[in-house]
Amino acid sequence: MNRVGIIGGAFNPIHYGHLFAAEEARVTFKLDVVYFVPTGTSVWEKEEPLLDKEIRYQMVVIAIQDNPYFRVSREEIDRPGKSYTVLTLQKFKELFPASSLFFITGMDALLKFHKWRDPEEILELAELIAVSRPGYTLNDVTRSPLNSRIHVLKTIGVAISSREIRERVRKNLPIRYLLPPEVEAFIREKNLYREEVPR
Repeated sequence: MNRVGIIGGAFNPIHYGHLFAAEEARVTFKLDVVYFVPTGTSVWEKEEPLLDKEIRYQMVVIAIQDNPYFRVSREEIDRPGKSYTVLTLQKFKELFPASSLFFITGMDALLKFHKWRDPEEILELAELIAVSRPGYTLNDVTRSPLNSRIHVLKTIGVAISSREIRERVRKNLPIRYLLPPEVEAFIREKNLYREEVPR
């Protein structure tokens, strides 16, 4: 494989916004494969506590099963400590030393890029693909440290967030058409997101 895509995230839960972004990046940048990398332990401590990592991993497996170009990696799930992108990219470079790596992220995350661990090394290991999201404009992104290894993927965007899905489940509101039906069935079967995850 010459061009390997990597998309990281909590996937709490994974939804059509994640899947569409990965597919759009795959086609636009001619990626041979896209690896989904669920976060093990988030570095952003102020965020809502994550659902168990094995459950989130299972949801990703279920969500991508019908796309032959998608894979799921346990790199951050199995690695102890917090999930830093630079460590994940180092591992992928070991696995694919002759391949070009492309890390797919959202424009909102790119605005915090200067706060990521070792951003310079990240750009040495991989090119970044910043996918447009509703509420963020190209002008927002130009305030980030853009260079030739950071690309903006302007697309139609999908106004779905994992947080909104969790809140809708808690309120007993429909989540159909926001995520794959198999993932919705898994959430219902396991009775997920009915209560806040304890800290």
